Amino acid sequence: MIRASIIAAASSLALASTAFAETVEKTYDFTGFSEVSFKGVFDVEISVGADFAVSASGEADDLDRVTVDVEDGVLSFDQGRKQERGDREAVDIVISMPALAGLDVSGVAEVNAEGVDSEAVKLRLSGVGNVSLAGSCGSLDARVSGVGELDAEDLECASVDVQVSGVGEAVVFASKSVDAKVSGIGEITVYGSPDEVTKSSGLFGSVTVK
Repeated sequence: MIRASIIAAASSLALASTAFAETVEKTYDFTGFSEVSFKGVFDVEISVGADFAVSASGEADDLDRVTVDVEDGVLSFDQGRKQERGDREAVDIVISMPALAGLDVSGVAEVNAEGVDSEAVKLRLSGVGNVSLAGSCGSLDARVSGVGELDAEDLECASVDVQVSGVGEAVVFASKSVDAKVSGIGEITVYGSPDEVTKSSGLFGSVTVK
Protein backbone atom coordinates (compact mmCIF):
# COMPACT_ATOMS: atom_id res chain seq x y z
CA MET A 1 0.00 0.00 0.00
CA ILE A 2 2.84 2.40 0.87
CA ARG A 3 4.66 1.59 -2.37
CA ALA A 4 1.51 2.04 -4.47
CA SER A 5 0.75 5.41 -2.88
CA ILE A 6 4.27 6.70 -3.47
CA ILE A 7 4.30 5.56 -7.10
CA ALA A 8 0.88 7.10 -7.75
CA ALA A 9 1.91 10.41 -6.22
CA ALA A 10 5.19 10.58 -8.14
CA SER A 11 3.57 9.57 -11.41
CA SER A 12 0.84 12.20 -11.08
CA LEU A 13 3.49 14.88 -10.73
CA ALA A 14 6.04 13.66 -13.24
CA LEU A 15 3.95 12.01 -15.94
CA ALA A 16 0.92 14.31 -16.17
CA SER A 17 0.32 15.70 -19.65
CA THR A 18 -0.18 19.35 -20.55
CA ALA A 19 -3.19 19.88 -22.81
CA PHE A 20 -1.78 22.63 -25.02
CA ALA A 21 1.91 21.73 -25.05
CA GLU A 22 3.56 21.21 -28.43
CA THR A 23 4.96 17.73 -29.02
CA VAL A 24 8.12 17.34 -31.07
CA GLU A 25 10.13 14.29 -32.11
CA LYS A 26 13.83 13.66 -32.56
CA THR A 27 15.60 10.71 -34.16
CA TYR A 28 19.16 9.64 -33.44
CA ASP A 29 21.62 7.73 -35.63
CA PHE A 30 23.20 5.71 -32.82
CA THR A 31 24.43 2.14 -33.32
CA GLY A 32 26.79 -0.27 -31.62
CA PHE A 33 25.14 -0.39 -28.19
CA SER A 34 23.88 -3.38 -26.19
CA GLU A 35 23.04 -1.59 -22.92
CA VAL A 36 20.75 1.35 -22.16
CA SER A 37 20.76 3.84 -19.28
CA PHE A 38 17.98 6.25 -18.25
CA LYS A 39 18.21 9.09 -15.73
CA GLY A 40 15.09 11.22 -15.55
CA VAL A 41 11.40 11.06 -16.40
CA PHE A 42 10.89 8.69 -19.33
CA ASP A 43 8.31 6.37 -20.86
CA VAL A 44 10.28 3.77 -22.83
CA GLU A 45 9.52 1.00 -25.33
CA ILE A 46 12.40 -1.28 -26.38
CA SER A 47 12.15 -3.86 -29.17
CA VAL A 48 15.00 -6.35 -29.12
CA GLY A 49 16.01 -8.34 -32.18
CA ALA A 50 15.69 -5.57 -34.76
CA ASP A 51 18.06 -3.10 -36.41
CA PHE A 52 19.24 -0.06 -34.48
CA ALA A 53 16.72 2.79 -34.28
CA VAL A 54 16.30 5.48 -31.62
CA SER A 55 13.69 8.22 -31.31
CA ALA A 56 12.37 10.54 -28.61
CA SER A 57 9.23 12.65 -28.44
CA GLY A 58 7.77 15.09 -25.95
CA GLU A 59 7.48 18.75 -25.15
CA ALA A 60 10.24 20.83 -26.71
CA ASP A 61 11.58 22.11 -23.39
CA ASP A 62 11.73 18.61 -21.93
CA LEU A 63 13.50 17.22 -25.00
CA ASP A 64 16.05 20.02 -24.83
CA ARG A 65 16.96 18.91 -21.31
CA VAL A 66 17.80 15.39 -22.44
CA THR A 67 21.39 14.47 -23.25
CA VAL A 68 21.69 11.38 -25.47
CA ASP A 69 25.00 9.65 -26.11
CA VAL A 70 26.68 6.29 -26.70
CA GLU A 71 29.85 5.41 -24.84
CA ASP A 72 31.45 2.00 -24.34
CA GLY A 73 28.43 0.24 -25.79
CA VAL A 74 25.93 2.05 -23.54
CA LEU A 75 23.17 4.27 -24.95
CA SER A 76 22.37 6.85 -22.27
CA PHE A 77 19.51 9.30 -21.76
CA ASP A 78 20.11 11.90 -19.05
CA GLN A 79 17.55 14.57 -18.22
CA GLY A 80 19.82 16.35 -15.77
CA ARG A 81 19.34 17.13 -12.09
CA LYS A 82 18.78 20.88 -12.03
CA GLN A 83 15.03 20.79 -12.60
CA GLU A 84 12.52 19.78 -9.96
CA ARG A 85 10.82 16.48 -10.71
CA GLY A 86 7.36 18.09 -10.74
CA ASP A 87 8.48 20.56 -13.44
CA ARG A 88 9.25 17.80 -15.94
CA GLU A 89 6.95 15.91 -18.28
CA ALA A 90 7.72 12.39 -19.42
CA VAL A 91 9.75 12.05 -22.60
CA ASP A 92 8.69 9.09 -24.76
CA ILE A 93 11.57 6.93 -25.98
CA VAL A 94 11.33 4.21 -28.65
CA ILE A 95 14.37 1.98 -29.22
CA SER A 96 15.09 -0.95 -31.52
CA MET A 97 18.31 -2.90 -31.02
CA PRO A 98 19.71 -6.30 -32.02
CA ALA A 99 20.52 -7.46 -28.47
CA LEU A 100 20.03 -6.24 -24.90
CA ALA A 101 22.64 -7.03 -22.25
CA GLY A 102 21.93 -4.38 -19.64
CA LEU A 103 19.51 -1.75 -18.32
CA ASP A 104 20.24 0.99 -15.79
CA VAL A 105 17.12 2.93 -14.80
CA SER A 106 16.86 5.76 -12.27
CA GLY A 107 14.40 8.57 -11.70
CA VAL A 108 10.71 8.21 -12.61
CA ALA A 109 10.78 5.87 -15.58
CA GLU A 110 8.48 3.30 -17.15
CA VAL A 111 10.46 0.84 -19.29
CA ASN A 112 9.10 -2.06 -21.32
CA ALA A 113 11.49 -4.34 -23.23
CA GLU A 114 10.33 -7.23 -25.39
CA GLY A 115 12.11 -9.84 -27.47
CA VAL A 116 15.10 -10.23 -25.15
CA ASP A 117 17.31 -13.17 -26.14
CA SER A 118 20.63 -12.89 -24.33
CA GLU A 119 23.14 -15.11 -22.58
CA ALA A 120 23.31 -12.64 -19.69
CA VAL A 121 21.23 -9.61 -18.68
CA LYS A 122 22.13 -7.07 -15.98
CA LEU A 123 19.48 -4.75 -14.51
CA ARG A 124 19.89 -1.83 -12.13
CA LEU A 125 16.66 -0.10 -11.07
CA SER A 126 16.48 2.75 -8.56
CA GLY A 127 14.17 5.63 -7.77
CA VAL A 128 10.47 5.40 -8.62
CA GLY A 129 10.62 3.21 -11.68
CA ASN A 130 8.84 0.26 -13.28
CA VAL A 131 10.59 -2.15 -15.64
CA SER A 132 8.95 -4.99 -17.59
CA LEU A 133 11.05 -7.56 -19.46
CA ALA A 134 9.98 -10.35 -21.80
CA GLY A 135 11.99 -12.97 -23.67
CA SER A 136 14.70 -15.37 -22.51
CA CYS A 137 18.18 -15.32 -21.05
CA GLY A 138 20.82 -17.59 -19.59
CA SER A 139 21.30 -15.51 -16.46
CA LEU A 140 19.72 -12.41 -14.94
CA ASP A 141 21.54 -10.19 -12.44
CA ALA A 142 18.99 -7.74 -11.00
CA ARG A 143 19.25 -5.05 -8.32
CA VAL A 144 16.12 -3.10 -7.33
CA SER A 145 16.26 -0.24 -4.84
CA GLY A 146 14.09 2.67 -3.76
CA VAL A 147 10.45 2.33 -4.80
CA GLY A 148 11.16 0.29 -7.90
CA GLU A 149 9.19 -2.55 -9.44
CA LEU A 150 10.60 -5.20 -11.76
CA ASP A 151 8.24 -7.46 -13.69
CA ALA A 152 10.39 -10.13 -15.35
CA GLU A 153 8.06 -13.10 -15.08
CA ASP A 154 7.98 -13.24 -18.88
CA LEU A 155 11.79 -13.17 -19.09
CA GLU A 156 12.50 -16.89 -18.81
CA CYS A 157 16.03 -17.35 -17.49
CA ALA A 158 17.98 -20.39 -16.38
CA SER A 159 19.55 -18.68 -13.36
CA VAL A 160 18.66 -15.49 -11.51
CA ASP A 161 20.52 -13.43 -8.91
CA VAL A 162 18.11 -10.80 -7.59
CA GLN A 163 18.34 -8.33 -4.70
CA VAL A 164 15.67 -5.89 -3.53
CA SER A 165 16.22 -3.10 -1.03
CA GLY A 166 14.00 -0.30 0.22
CA VAL A 167 10.31 -0.53 -0.70
CA GLY A 168 10.89 -2.45 -3.89
CA GLU A 169 9.39 -5.45 -5.63
CA ALA A 170 10.69 -7.96 -8.16
CA VAL A 171 8.99 -10.78 -10.04
CA VAL A 172 11.36 -13.10 -11.92
CA PHE A 173 11.48 -16.47 -13.69
CA ALA A 174 14.25 -18.99 -13.01
CA SER A 175 14.16 -22.54 -14.38
CA LYS A 176 17.34 -23.88 -12.73
CA SER A 177 18.59 -21.70 -9.87
CA VAL A 178 17.81 -18.52 -7.99
CA ASP A 179 19.58 -16.45 -5.35
CA ALA A 180 17.04 -13.99 -3.91
CA LYS A 181 17.73 -11.46 -1.16
CA VAL A 182 15.46 -8.79 0.33
CA SER A 183 16.50 -6.02 2.69
CA GLY A 184 13.97 -3.47 3.89
CA ILE A 185 10.26 -3.74 3.13
CA GLY A 186 10.62 -5.51 -0.18
CA GLU A 187 9.17 -8.48 -2.01
CA ILE A 188 10.52 -11.03 -4.47
CA THR A 189 8.40 -13.60 -6.28
CA VAL A 190 10.13 -16.35 -8.26
CA TYR A 191 8.41 -18.41 -10.93
CA GLY A 192 9.77 -21.42 -12.79
CA SER A 193 10.13 -23.85 -9.85
CA PRO A 194 13.96 -23.76 -9.86
CA ASP A 195 15.77 -26.76 -8.36
CA GLU A 196 18.37 -24.65 -6.55
CA VAL A 197 17.02 -21.95 -4.24
CA THR A 198 18.96 -19.60 -1.99
CA LYS A 199 16.90 -16.92 -0.29
CA SER A 200 17.05 -14.34 2.47
CA SER A 201 14.26 -11.92 3.39
CA GLY A 202 15.13 -10.35 6.74
CA LEU A 203 12.43 -9.31 9.21
CA PHE A 204 10.04 -7.31 7.01
CA GLY A 205 10.72 -8.60 3.50
CA SER A 206 9.42 -11.68 1.72
CA VAL A 207 10.65 -14.16 -0.88
CA THR A 208 8.15 -16.51 -2.51
CA VAL A 209 9.14 -19.33 -4.88
CA LYS A 210 6.49 -20.89 -7.12
